[in-house]
Amino acid sequence: MFLMCGVLLDLNAWSKLGLDVDKNKSKTIRRGFDDSITLLVVFYGSLLLIIVFFNQFNNEVMKNNYVIIGYFIMTIEFVLFNYLSIWNAKKDTIKLLKDNK
Repeated sequence: MFLMCGVLLDLNAWSKLGLDVDKNKSKTIRRGFDDSITLLVVFYGSLLLIIVFFNQFNNEVMKNNYVIIGYFIMTIEFVLFNYLSIWNAKKDTIKLLKDNK
């Protein structure tokens, strides 16, 4: 939970940097960043909803070791993909700033 809060704070801090350097290209970078984060959140939330749905029928689903380990792995992948999209957006923004100088 702490890691997820850290990622959200990092996303919030990054999204305030480097905006509106070049109206068209910065909007493209921002759009790509927002789209990738949205897809990740929807996929991660869908995975949680599927687990909760199956837990309604069988109360042992969330206590299953394979489900716990699998969800932990998916959480790590979610965080890594978030940082990857942050890194790509920062790289594109730095390139845009260098091109505008």
